[in-house]
Amino acid sequence: MLLSLVIFCLVILALLTGAPVGTAMIAAALLGLWLETGNFTGTSLLITNSLYDFTSSYAFITIPMFILLGELAAKTGISADLFELFSRLFGRRRGGMALAVNFSCAGFSAVTGSTTSATMAMCKVALPEMRRFGYKDELSSGIVASAGTLAALIPPSVILVVFGILTNQSIGRLLLAGIMPGIILALLYGLRIYIRALLQPHVFPVGDLYTTREKLESAWKAIPFLLIVMAIVGGMLSGFWTPSEGGAVGVAMMVALGAWRRKLTLRDLYTVMYDTLISTASIFTVIIGSILLAKFLAFGGLTSAIVQGVTSMELSQLTFFICLVIMYLVMGMFIEGAGMMALTLPVVMPVVIAMGWDPIWFGIVFVVLCEIALVTPPVGLNLYVIRSVAPDIPIETVIKGVLFLIPADIVMLALLYYWPQIALWIPRMVMG
Repeated sequence: MLLSLVIFCLVILALLTGAPVGTAMIAAALLGLWLETGNFTGTSLLITNSLYDFTSSYAFITIPMFILLGELAAKTGISADLFELFSRLFGRRRGGMALAVNFSCAGFSAVTGSTTSATMAMCKVALPEMRRFGYKDELSSGIVASAGTLAALIPPSVILVVFGILTNQSIGRLLLAGIMPGIILALLYGLRIYIRALLQPHVFPVGDLYTTREKLESAWKAIPFLLIVMAIVGGMLSGFWTPSEGGAVGVAMMVALGAWRRKLTLRDLYTVMYDTLISTASIFTVIIGSILLAKFLAFGGLTSAIVQGVTSMELSQLTFFICLVIMYLVMGMFIEGAGMMALTLPVVMPVVIAMGWDPIWFGIVFVVLCEIALVTPPVGLNLYVIRSVAPDIPIETVIKGVLFLIPADIVMLALLYYWPQIALWIPRMVMG
């Protein structure tokens, strides 16, 4: 067990120094199993067989499909259609443009499983408009960065798929479980914006006034988005197809939409497929590293020792929940979501199950914590996505902007703890 603890600490140190997550974990697992068994050939065969068993799983197809769907959505201009619709519906209200950004991000999240794609697409569309109406960069960039994290929760979500693979849970149940919390969190963001607009009206300029005809024209342009969402999410809710099949249908519809609008050339297709390949390979490396590290930690006895240690402390469920939240909030400041998932789930999930919690429910809780990690400095990924799209906005300005929406995430965690049916109702209704 001592060797397992040393290797685990080395992995944490490597991640803190910026080492690639998957590579560090694969190297650590290989070294640990070799030292534990003393047989390099046997260790190599074990790892090779494990890699084949896991990567040949049908569930892995879902990941490239959802990533490709997000890349195509960004190319077809759906994000601009959504923002135009919501800005015309809410723009004339005090804080209406901020609400438009929030609900546009929530809507766009239903056709992309990537927080990076959602944040980048909405940043390109929304920031120039909010600047035109006089919004300060601190507020506009903060809202885009925070609302962009909704793509981690609302299906199709890549991070929920990865969680399901790493924890051997139903991907379909996890995706369905993210629907209600995703809607509620978007409403909490909207409520937070609305309350601040009432208290500080001078911070939220008023947008343009649009006629009913102009609003209907925007709604008509958004119909393709609704059809794609109905095909993906509606198909899964009805049990008509699996998440993998839903992703494939969404990709086909998005390609057809891009060709019809003449916004998707052969060169664009090559670009999005290449980007999808790179992103998929990166995620697969993280998954493989996490699986191998979990095998080593279980083989070395560290996992069972931690489970026994935590259960022997006889902590209440609320105390343990608060400890987990604090741990992930601190860790999220230094390690991005994929690293947190790959590093902690092999150790945390057995404890979660020993506490009697539903793994599907915990998957949603974990993703909300990852959303907070996406916007907390110094390594919050969405902060740097905003910085890459709008290099004239200092990173300190974006950080100040995201702070006022983080309380909504904390409220969401409290709601999930006291009412777990928020996450479990839809998957139980659909899948039993």
